[in-house]
Amino acid sequence: MKQMCLVSLDLPVDLIAAIGRAARAAGQTPQDLVRDMLRQSLAAPVAAQAPEVQAPEVQASGAGRPPPVAVHLAFAEACGWIDLQSRLRAAGFVLRLGADGVLALHDWPANRRLIDSAALGQPLTKLTLRFRAPFPGQVPSRPEPVKARAHSAAHRGDRAA
Repeated sequence: MKQMCLVSLDLPVDLIAAIGRAARAAGQTPQDLVRDMLRQSLAAPVAAQAPEVQAPEVQASGAGRPPPVAVHLAFAEACGWIDLQSRLRAAGFVLRLGADGVLALHDWPANRRLIDSAALGQPLTKLTLRFRAPFPGQVPSRPEPVKARAHSAAHRGDRAA
């Protein structure tokens, strides 16, 4: 029996649903189906493999290709915003917060917007909670101050008595 290792992946919900449907149709568990697909894909000669299929969000961004593994590793291993930016820059990327409030991956140093961080499974809200801090330079919106209640003269009189 082969030794197994638990792996966690962030996958789009529609892809997870498609894996489930394909597994049911093949009479397999989703885990067995994915393992079989990976074995077949990795066993095929490189030249015989189909051309790389891009995720719709990457195609829509005009990036031309999905971000490399180094980007995903940077997100997975970073322990804070500065660490994340350092890791991304080392790989030739950087995060920028747009005027629309959307966090996006840009290439570095050309600074061209490639893809929204949410499309990579790393939305701004998730990262803000994980790093326990807003994105550097982001001005947090402050709630309106609560106006102090005016005490009536009767209340003040009651306290004095």
